[in-house]
Amino acid sequence: MTNGASAEFVLTLGAGLPIVALVVSAFLGVYVFGLNPRSAANRSFLIVMLAFVMWDLGEVVQRSFAAGTPPETLFPWARFTWVGIALVPATLFHLAFTYPTKGNWIRRPWALAAIYAPALAWAYLITSTGLIINGMSSNAFGPSARVAPTYTYFAPVFFAWMFSSVML
Repeated sequence: MTNGASAEFVLTLGAGLPIVALVVSAFLGVYVFGLNPRSAANRSFLIVMLAFVMWDLGEVVQRSFAAGTPPETLFPWARFTWVGIALVPATLFHLAFTYPTKGNWIRRPWALAAIYAPALAWAYLITSTGLIINGMSSNAFGPSARVAPTYTYFAPVFFAWMFSSVML
């Protein structure tokens, strides 16, 4: 922390919705996985829910810091949140190829690498460059990531990836 600022947490209205989403995602993931842990579809669903848990946890922590928390403290949590968001399409593709039963395509040794490679590329862009997010801003819900001007070039690509994973 800079200038002696403390990392104080407060429960804010902006953290309320992500807390509810976190609880629901964690419960659904554990519940469905617990129904049949040996099922490839149930394991894939757990992975989808873990991506949502990561997204929600990042938002809860980021929005629970007290007012005046330095951006240097908040920004790693914004990156964590956005990496969780970037994992969602890959995990949805993984689920689609295993539900209701594992298809022939997903059985190939390179299939999971092909599914998760775009998520790794997005994670790199989020954590190691300023091309996607480049700082912190604030909105009615609390601290939030500020998208970079170059995000407008990447957004249509992410939209197509997310939309196709949901449609599949």
